[in-house]
Amino acid sequence: MTDILEQRSEYIQSLLDEKTHDLTDQVIFALFSCFTPEQLGQLYIDNLESTSFRRKLQQHIELSIKENGSEKFVEFLERLFNLLAPYKSQRSIWINALLYRIIGYFHPSYIEKYFFILLRSHRRNDRDRACVLATQIWSSEIETMLWHEWTREQSEQCIASLIEYSSVDELKAHFHLIWNAKHLSDQIKRRSLFRIIESDFSFAEQIRRTHPITYLYCAARTGRYPSPDVAYKLSLKATSLSEMGIAIWCLGKFGYWETIVRINDEIPALAQYLRPNESMSPFNIKEESTS
Repeated sequence: MTDILEQRSEYIQSLLDEKTHDLTDQVIFALFSCFTPEQLGQLYIDNLESTSFRRKLQQHIELSIKENGSEKFVEFLERLFNLLAPYKSQRSIWINALLYRIIGYFHPSYIEKYFFILLRSHRRNDRDRACVLATQIWSSEIETMLWHEWTREQSEQCIASLIEYSSVDELKAHFHLIWNAKHLSDQIKRRSLFRIIESDFSFAEQIRRTHPITYLYCAARTGRYPSPDVAYKLSLKATSLSEMGIAIWCLGKFGYWETIVRINDEIPALAQYLRPNESMSPFNIKEESTS
């Protein structure tokens, strides 16, 4: 660091330490704007151990790249990649915090390079980040890698990316693993099912016997209405007040007035067999996209 850069760095640090007035942050960001991209990169690297300095500069660098483009920061990006080793160091964690924020503004080749770095990381959080980055550079090769990663660790972030970008055939092949995974959220499970039934409703038949209310909801969502008699019988398979509420909502979507009235008359007798309100597993009444 040159003498003048060091002096200016020390001045900014003093502002961070003292906070003499309410406009200190604005003054600091204005001072950052006086540096060239090369100088900003040097400042960041030289002040990694100062949490307040590092975080403020991260915000400014990201905003500068967003507003002015990433071309002038390519050299800085490459320096960050080189500084990641040794990967288990605390410094690599700080550098990753910035890399993950700005990498999306750069050429896909840099995103791909960072994706492979993160996927090989010993840290679970880094591998989850890799699964998010994968959606920006999706390919059949990356899809295969993510399925391998998910079957090994069953990360929720990994399967979330796969549900959104993977082929329906692959989702079908892995559906029972997803559906029966105890640690996955209900939201993830229903997203996987909904992604499949949007192109192949017959797939929902697989859960009709074991999850009849879920099946009803799928039918209501896709406009594949069962007959009033079938809808009535499936509704009676609700095991909780929450599920019965969903079933009634579905009947409304089907436009089955008489069936709703029939169920309503039976609810007082059925209530003693229904569990109290609970999380609407495996779904909530809520319109959702698969994205």
